[in-house]
Amino acid sequence: MNKERKNIGLAILLIFSSLLVCLDRIFWQSSPDILINDKVNIQQSLMQIYHASTLIGIDIFAIGIGFLLQGSEDKSWSSAIKYWMYTIFVGTLGLLVLTLFSREFSIVDLYNMLFPFVRNTYGILSGIVLGMLTLPLFNKGVKKYANIIKLSLLLVIIAPTIFNKDIFGFANRTVFGYILVNLGFYGNYIKSKLNVKKVVTRIILLLLTNIIVVSLMPEFSKAVHNDLSTAGRFTNSASALLILLAFYVVLLVSKIKVNVKSGYVDFVIYTVWALLVISNNQPLLNKLIEYNRKTAQSVTRWILAKDIKEILWLMLIVILSNFVILGICKLTGISQKISSFYDIKADEELSQFFYRITNGIKSWLKAHRVYLATIVWGYFLAIFSFLMMNTKWTVAPNVDVKYNIFTYTIGVRQAMVLVNTIIFLLFLKFIFSLTNRYWFSTIVASLLWIIWVVANRIKIGIRNEPILPSELSMIKAWRSLLGMVDGWILLLVVAVIAITIPIIYFLEKKYRLPKQKWYSRVAWLIIIPVIFSSVTFLNHEKSVIHIISGGISNDPTFYNQLAGAQKNGPTQQFLNNIDVEVMKKPSGYSKERMQQLKDKYKKVAADINKNRVNDFKNQVVIFNLSESFSDPNRVPGIQLSNDPIPYIRQLKQKTTSGTMISAGYGGGTANMEYMSLTGLDLSNFSPTLPTPYTQLVTHRKYNPNIAQSFPESVAIHPYQGVYYSRTEVYKRFGFNRFYYLGSKYKIKYKKKIDRSPYLSDETAYKNALDQVKKANNGEFINLVTMQNHFPYDRNYYNNSDRYTPVGEGIDDYTRNAVQDFSTGLSYTDTAVKDFISEIDKLDKSVTLVFYGDHLPGIYGGVDMTKYGIQLHSTDYFIYSNKYAREHGARNLVSKTEYVGPNDFIALMAKQTNSKVNAYQALLTEVQEKLPVATLNTQKSTVNSYNTHTEFVDNNGKIVEYKSLSKKQKQLWEDYKLLQYDITAGKNYWKNN
Repeated sequence: MNKERKNIGLAILLIFSSLLVCLDRIFWQSSPDILINDKVNIQQSLMQIYHASTLIGIDIFAIGIGFLLQGSEDKSWSSAIKYWMYTIFVGTLGLLVLTLFSREFSIVDLYNMLFPFVRNTYGILSGIVLGMLTLPLFNKGVKKYANIIKLSLLLVIIAPTIFNKDIFGFANRTVFGYILVNLGFYGNYIKSKLNVKKVVTRIILLLLTNIIVVSLMPEFSKAVHNDLSTAGRFTNSASALLILLAFYVVLLVSKIKVNVKSGYVDFVIYTVWALLVISNNQPLLNKLIEYNRKTAQSVTRWILAKDIKEILWLMLIVILSNFVILGICKLTGISQKISSFYDIKADEELSQFFYRITNGIKSWLKAHRVYLATIVWGYFLAIFSFLMMNTKWTVAPNVDVKYNIFTYTIGVRQAMVLVNTIIFLLFLKFIFSLTNRYWFSTIVASLLWIIWVVANRIKIGIRNEPILPSELSMIKAWRSLLGMVDGWILLLVVAVIAITIPIIYFLEKKYRLPKQKWYSRVAWLIIIPVIFSSVTFLNHEKSVIHIISGGISNDPTFYNQLAGAQKNGPTQQFLNNIDVEVMKKPSGYSKERMQQLKDKYKKVAADINKNRVNDFKNQVVIFNLSESFSDPNRVPGIQLSNDPIPYIRQLKQKTTSGTMISAGYGGGTANMEYMSLTGLDLSNFSPTLPTPYTQLVTHRKYNPNIAQSFPESVAIHPYQGVYYSRTEVYKRFGFNRFYYLGSKYKIKYKKKIDRSPYLSDETAYKNALDQVKKANNGEFINLVTMQNHFPYDRNYYNNSDRYTPVGEGIDDYTRNAVQDFSTGLSYTDTAVKDFISEIDKLDKSVTLVFYGDHLPGIYGGVDMTKYGIQLHSTDYFIYSNKYAREHGARNLVSKTEYVGPNDFIALMAKQTNSKVNAYQALLTEVQEKLPVATLNTQKSTVNSYNTHTEFVDNNGKIVEYKSLSKKQKQLWEDYKLLQYDITAGKNYWKNN
């Protein structure tokens, strides 16, 4: 324990001041009702007085620290470093604890904790640390210029109060903290010149003056300004009256000679410092304020006791934590090393001190230059891995923005570059811990990283997506894989390996670096696998690793794996795809159970087919996903001046039609497409499988879908085919051809409307009509349009003011977006009318299943928790042409008002009067006897994580699972067993 002694009275005063600061931060920032009303009364004046009494806490703390540190200039630099390191540690630890409990994380908050000075996180504390650094200069100056320093301090403190302007940047707080701690330095210097009587007299006078001006300011503010805009002029920490009162209070306590060992006082200061760090941790403070807000606003008088209780608990936790932290510092010798390095030696000139510090830093950099160079090298390799994921010099992470790849990688995705750097360094450290040979580990880790990146680039050239975990099984076929690689690349790899072997040998011999201790190696060999194993929870919505991952901008982008690799780097994108559980295994799943189900639904199919006269092989069926198609008039608070979809509205009255419950809002196109083609429900999947197209279909050989029931099937998408891995998905689904921009099967008709960048729906239907006319027998066409894709605020169309929305809460963005979107709908309406007119002329059975995939994300002012069903309701209809109707097709009128995308197979088969197999018979039972199953409609669920299944009945009302009948529950279990067998199980249904 340090033998130096310090004033325990000042330490106790610091504890009291921290209590006041915490009260101020937690209670007053909760905006209690007394501070937001506009009344002048005795309660207002009393609360202003109380507010001032809490605001003085920070003044007392900063000035008190100055009193305690003054006279210890030989330790001021080491103290500054220790307190700053402690600030970073406590802030980061507090953020970690907050993340664990609140399940929220932001990279911005982490930056604020790690770089508090440049981020201006703790202004007062930053100012105090700066004061510590300049204490030697202050002590030298005060001996020569005591009066000048005194006048300067008074001027800086008093001037802002007199002129009611923050002329010295006190709102910045760093300057304020610096002034206060210097005032404490000065107070300690002159304390012997003032006797206790004078100090007490000044305290009483300042206290009375503060009470008078603070209590009367609301009255003056109301009289002068007719409001309370200046009621708090003296109710702030920068008020000269409060600062001077705090100064004399500290001065009085410092005169009470009760000294104890310095270590006890230091412990108190660290504890109080930690409390102030926590009370200035804005995310944590926001949570406390959120917790207190209701009580603070409704019961201003009684909330104080609750706050004090919470703060005392917090203080107890901080004290116990400090015992642990400071104990570790003592055991490891960190504190002593800092002191020995940064303390100013006796009789040492300041210039000599700076020279010593500079040389010390240079020596440290020189001693660690190899390791620092390795970090820089890792950062370079991380950037290299990002850049290699691009096949062009520009990247478009969204359809409406475009970046230079260097700008995007180094600027926009900097956080993820750093994450990839850490991944590389951990990988290197693991090899180093295994071999204990630094150069070998560094070069091998670098080569493996480069090979990995190049392999990803090769796959991108072939398949437009990076390497995924499911493909590791292909290593067994390594000979075939090598056969796909250009010979010169293999020769280059062999040559590089041959060259690096002697280089490694030379470096290990010539430049040997210190080897790790055995216990350090063992520790790292345990720690690093544990760190990497956390990725098995990466997609678990409530896991800490998922929360932190989202906070640092890791965007898995499952719907476009290539974009994910460009955003996150190939390594992180690979890790993103590890934690994928398709769906939970239903109870009772077995080969025998699936055989029973198949037999059961074969009988159901036979019963259904007794009354069916058609087969799919004689039908042309078009599933038309119309991008974002949904009636704006259905949205609460939106009413258009004209109807953009008069034809479709009229058509819906004449044919099978209704409302489709979408599992997405503002996005999720491929999920709706997957459901419509397979008949499977997204809500049955695990939360770690938000996008089946890219996470499931591309990795399974067995993908039953409606296209396989037809002799021929084609897909048409007048846009790029890479999104959602459609080029691979359609192959797996068994489509014969896929027409998209850039494919070998050309998009024949290309037309855009006004300034829109997308090909029109007219174009989509003309290309589809070509395929319909070419069909000899049955054909299935999956048509996905693009015309009405976002953005909607670019004024793409002329005369959009024809569809001006009216209603409450419509801002300029919503108005413009709805106008442009509705204009696009009107073009869709016309294109559908023309298309139906054309297919009605054909002498073949043609059925069009038309549906909107989701609403556009332009209705931000509508409360989704209240209007979730409306914001997830799109339009659909099923139309069979004249020839089809003459040959058995019939409109449906029963239980079709609300459906899901997974119902379209059954509805289409029923309308076309086509026979079904056992699989489709089960889907028919689900459509007819169960309410619509979907994801939580209170969330946007755009390729997001499934939280629970929600059921919507034919009246558009949410029903609970427990309210389903016994037969309905059994049917739902049968459905889940089928889905599990197909997507995650052993495919007994197929194999049997």
